[in-house]
Amino acid sequence: FVHVADVSLWLVGGIAVGIAVRSLESEDRVAVWDFALGSRVAAWGIAVVAIAMAIWVGQIAIRQMLAAEFHARAESLAAQQDLDALDAYRRAARMWGASTYEREASHALFIAARGEVTGRYDRMQEARFLADEAAASDAGDFTAWLYRSSLYMALAPTGYPRAFEEAKSSLLKAESLAPSRPDVFYQEALLDMALNRDEDARAALLKALELKPDYAEASSLL
Repeated sequence: FVHVADVSLWLVGGIAVGIAVRSLESEDRVAVWDFALGSRVAAWGIAVVAIAMAIWVGQIAIRQMLAAEFHARAESLAAQQDLDALDAYRRAARMWGASTYEREASHALFIAARGEVTGRYDRMQEARFLADEAAASDAGDFTAWLYRSSLYMALAPTGYPRAFEEAKSSLLKAESLAPSRPDVFYQEALLDMALNRDEDARAALLKALELKPDYAEASSLL
């Protein structure tokens, strides 16, 4: 797990430590200050900052590893249909706000909410929040926008405000990021069908089939 800031921060830390070390001159194995007081203070100040940065980077790596562990546990529990998977997905998303973790936690929460009466609304709200966070975490990931669209489409029958508008805007974003993905146009067809726009739905299905001629799901809706 490598954070985007790791390389530059460790480089700065290495330079700082080098400056601090060179401020000492070894004579008969006894360290003697070679710099003026101001230079020594500055050198050690930089070293302290470098150590703080190293600690910060270290906790980032630890959070990433813990999130990956929670996610792996969630996947294992989900395969066993264990309800504890829901909490593990949630912990992974909270530990490290990666688009994939947030998206999968959102999906798990939404699936759980469909089978509940008590707490249904709260779970759906959390699922929606995580779907929004997934798109915000990686705005260039078309799968995050495609998932966000599908979630808002699923929320529409519950009377959620502007659900279809949010679904459509997410689809447009996904299409702009991945114009050659047939699943984007398939999703668009589903949205158009939900809005009784039959001609638009047919056009979207034909576009999906143009991109993937053996797209069975799209063919079945024509």
